[in-house]
Amino acid sequence: MTDEQPVITIDDKPYMKNQLDDNQLGLVNKLAQLQQNKNNLLNQMSDIDILASAYLEQLKQSLKEDKTEKWT
Repeated sequence: MTDEQPVITIDDKPYMKNQLDDNQLGLVNKLAQLQQNKNNLLNQMSDIDILASAYLEQLKQSLKEDKTEKWT
């Protein structure tokens, strides 16, 4: 028995590397790359949301300061 891990699990069925041909392994690798790209994009979206909130707060603060300056 081997401790080999499945390279992919589809519909609760694990597939070992030796069960797949080169084309299928290429597809598995492409899926892994796409998943990594997706995760990176989700992280970037989170960062963008944080930055957008920070810029909005800066704008709100500057608008408050403008009102204060105009009334004094």
